Amino acid sequence: MRASPCEQMVGVQPVRSENSDLITTTSTSFSYDNYGNASSITKTVTDNDPGSPYNGQTWTTTTTNTTDASGGEQASSLREPR
Repeated sequence: MRASPCEQMVGVQPVRSENSDLITTTSTSFSYDNYGNASSITKTVTDNDPGSPYNGQTWTTTTTNTTDASGGEQASSLREPR
């Protein structure tokens, strides 16, 4: 039985300076296909440093994975020699 597609949000990871000012916040989310494979991973970093010229700006990286559903002889290279 196939699992339904879902999304998972991983907790926000703050980075603080020595004086406890928040420097950056990173969040990562995952989307899964019907087989439990991560089909999309999105990581967002936000600059929270009050002294930074980039304060409030975000940078997002998205990785998309596509599964080859052809089912051909892909695993043949994994066989042990006889």
